[in-house]
Order: sequence, then structure tokens, then C-alpha cells
Amino acid sequence: MGARTLWAVRRLLTAPGFHDGSVWRLKISWFVDPPGPNQPAPVFVAREVGGTARATAEVHAATDARGSWFASTIDLPASGCYDFSIREHGFTLVFRRYVGPGR
Repeated sequence: MGARTLWAVRRLLTAPGFHDGSVWRLKISWFVDPPGPNQPAPVFVAREVGGTARATAEVHAATDARGSWFASTIDLPASGCYDFSIREHGFTLVFRRYVGPGR
């Protein structure tokens, strides 16, 4: 799933996440084309649909023998439905998903 130069593996976008203490946590890798060692990290925003909860996220550059990408850890304060927006170089990837038990 992607928007021009920014994309992610669909199964990571739909993975159930896991409950970790007081938050629901997601881990998603973001790929940027063309990749580069000085590429700025994508900008991330998530908001609860119909609510006031907002996510916090860390996005860091990662590299291994397969290439370079951005690894993100996304913490959501409660289960529920969230709108996600990831922006990179004027392109935005938007998706909605439920995070929590029972789905």
C-alpha cells in the first residue's frame, strides 16, 4: 500500500497490534523511494475516530543487508478506531483501522 514514494507492507498496516502495559502498540516499517542515507523520516499523525485520543510515535531510520527503511513504533492510549496519516515529501498515505481486542 503506498502513495508514490512512500509505502508499507499491507499486512503490517492490518496487524492487530499488541497491548503493552497501558498502551496498544503497533510496529510498522515505512519504505521511501528512492532511499537515501540522509532521507528525513516521514511525519506521522494518528487520531481516534470520533474521540480525542492521539497516538505518539517514534520513527527511525533502519538499514540492514536488504536495504534501508524507517521503523516506527506507534503507541495508542486506548483501543478503538483510528485515522492514520503518514507524510513524506508532499505525498500522504492515509488509512483507518481498529486497534484492540475482538477484531
